[in-house]
Amino acid sequence: MRHAHTLVFIGALTLSSASHDESVSQNPNCLLPLQFTNSDGECADVTQCKEVEFEEDWPTATRDRRCKLMRVCDPETEYQLYSLTGTAPGRWDSDRLCETLTTCNSNEYQSKFPTDTSNRECLGLTTCNVGTEYQIKGPTNTSDRVCDPWRSECNYATQWESLAPTASNNRECTDLTTCNFAHEYYTRETPIETNNRVCHPFIDCNSNEYQSTVPTATNNRECAALTTCDYAHEYQSKAPTDTSNRECLGLTTCDPSQFESTAPTAIADRECDPWRSECNYANEYQSADPTATNNRECTDLTTCNFAHEYYTRETPIETNNRVCHALISECNSNEYYTREIPIETNNRVCHSFIECNVATEYQIKAPTDSSNRVCLGLTTCDTSQFESTAPTAIADRECLDLTTCANDEYESTEPTDFTDRVCSTLVRSITFDACTVSF
Repeated sequence: MRHAHTLVFIGALTLSSASHDESVSQNPNCLLPLQFTNSDGECADVTQCKEVEFEEDWPTATRDRRCKLMRVCDPETEYQLYSLTGTAPGRWDSDRLCETLTTCNSNEYQSKFPTDTSNRECLGLTTCNVGTEYQIKGPTNTSDRVCDPWRSECNYATQWESLAPTASNNRECTDLTTCNFAHEYYTRETPIETNNRVCHPFIDCNSNEYQSTVPTATNNRECAALTTCDYAHEYQSKAPTDTSNRECLGLTTCDPSQFESTAPTAIADRECDPWRSECNYANEYQSADPTATNNRECTDLTTCNFAHEYYTRETPIETNNRVCHALISECNSNEYYTREIPIETNNRVCHSFIECNVATEYQIKAPTDSSNRVCLGLTTCDTSQFESTAPTAIADRECLDLTTCANDEYESTEPTDFTDRVCSTLVRSITFDACTVSF
């Protein structure tokens, strides 16, 4: 990146009597070479070209300097062919010349990066010799392919060819396995060139065992069961090996003022950190309670817009944020509200009127704008009563005790749910020899 120059260089101005505008008379008061005589005959400051401009036409005693914006080479596709000429930035005497950058083809790589003033340089990719070399590093846009000769034939007396040479791989030779007769035996004494000796191991302990007795040439290995940690209360402090048992340690227990910052695993202990201190309840609330596994979290309290909202409490409790609610409009015709004018921290609350069940209830108090309808269960007449007054939507049923006939009466009309019993006086008669007397 070019750095902008802050120093303005003003060179000497050469005036030529043959190059000035013949139609304008030179003002003798103009300070040459910093001023020129303009078309009005007045002195004007000579224009100073900017760093990104070049001088297309020089100034005279009666003509201003003309500047033109220099061409900018596209850094992605071009570079500047020649250095700028001139006395200083802002006094360039020619435009910038840009040339298209060279593009490397598929068989080339970029050996030299282009700059603002130099072209990209490309070189042909190296080709590995078939049958004697392999590629150890592939080519990139900016690096060549690297080839290396294949390794010579293995020493088959002590080695075997474990990997055949190819265009992308070297020959690999591996020492022949020497079986450990304390643990193994082998099936052939002399392996072929491309195959290793094959050794067969004695019995191996399984994943839940470790070697408790070392094997010998005539005795097999003995295995014992690995200790199993109680992972609810322990972790593995030392991993088992082929010849050692697993070791376990008890898990750390966090203090009451700590939380589990890192949970225990089968192979790592629990890590504990202290809880964060109490929140600043003047402007925060506790958004997450500290627990055995989580730290305390504090969050700024919400600020309500009181022009359109109300909040449920001016000072929220420690673990609850201030809750803002939009004010609701007037309640509708089938509702009542608990407050006609809501206070700053309470909204108007609308409730639907309850409807009395006309089969079992009647209205004892009519609803108003600020109170609900009150219903009461209808009186039920018992078996010793009858309904003397039928219920209405706003009045209870009235019951009266059924009339009980006296000893000298009889039931002349049976009672119903809605009518009383009717009693009539008994008529007594005495029969004499000559006549019957009724009274």
